[in-house]
Amino acid sequence: AMNFLRVAAKWTNFIAIVSFILLGIGAVISLLGMVGMGMAGGAGLFSEMIGIGGTFYALIMLVVYGLAFLTNYYLFKFSANIRKMPLDFDPQRLSEAFRYLAAFFRFVGILLIIYLSIIGIAMVFGVGAAAMM
Repeated sequence: AMNFLRVAAKWTNFIAIVSFILLGIGAVISLLGMVGMGMAGGAGLFSEMIGIGGTFYALIMLVVYGLAFLTNYYLFKFSANIRKMPLDFDPQRLSEAFRYLAAFFRFVGILLIIYLSIIGIAMVFGVGAAAMM
């Protein structure tokens, strides 16, 4: 069982590090977009279509990146605790690793519920708007 946990730790470490890099790139692009939209007065086809300015959209994306960072942090901490465990069984280190893994799944589950709720609300409004036409 410990061998499987070590393999899982290597993969979760890889996934977390790659995700941190991609999130950092995305956050920089959002910040540059926010600065660019501020200089352009926030005008653009996208912002006109959905009725919000580019700066507001970039801020929303930064919040999304922050939430994604938190989920990857939990995954990274799980990996780090498993990798720090000696070859023999260390119940305290294993318990700490599973605490972060449980936090990861709890947080992802809550985000999934929020996402599905937003999709459901959007569908209700979409059907309502289509029925009014």
